[in-house]
Amino acid sequence: MKNVLKILKIITFGSLVSFMMLLENLKPDNKLIITINVAFIGIFMVPLIPIGFYTAAELSRPVSEAMSSGVIILFGMIYAIIMICVVSAVCDH
Repeated sequence: MKNVLKILKIITFGSLVSFMMLLENLKPDNKLIITINVAFIGIFMVPLIPIGFYTAAELSRPVSEAMSSGVIILFGMIYAIIMICVVSAVCDH
């Protein structure tokens, strides 16, 4: 269990640093650096997805794991649609 917590801390710290670097380098002419930052975000965030699903399934105990995972994915997609609309509206003005 100690090794799992150690790996989880490393992954969480790596994703935090990756996001901070992305925000720092988010300028129009930094396409290569932004691409590298997004790659690191993907490397560090992908292992957190199953941990989040497992935690959500444990927190919603009477409901089945498939139902809780489906609801999480549904609300994630709704949030993504809303964010796409907001960002495109902001970029147009």
